[in-house]
Amino acid sequence: MLPTATQKETRSDARLLALVAEQDREAFKELYDRYAGRLLAYVRAMGGPRISAEDVVQEVFVTLWRKATQYRSGLGSPEAWIFTITRHKVVDICALLPP
Repeated sequence: MLPTATQKETRSDARLLALVAEQDREAFKELYDRYAGRLLAYVRAMGGPRISAEDVVQEVFVTLWRKATQYRSGLGSPEAWIFTITRHKVVDICALLPP
């Protein structure tokens, strides 16, 4: 049974990540809708004009899709985990760029 609009609105980030770990595309879309804009702004602030913020955010969401099973709630919030992945992507990409 598909969740109603009200149920979707109340799903926590942790629940969404658990569903993404089960390859739930609707949960992934909801997580994307919830975070993409904020991640884009974060990447732009960190990387400036040297990197494509859109490409970084895309890579972050690919990582979330592939590694959602690795999220552990005892180590921090879903939001912190997602932003940590994002920060690492930016650092990795910037390290590859010429000075």
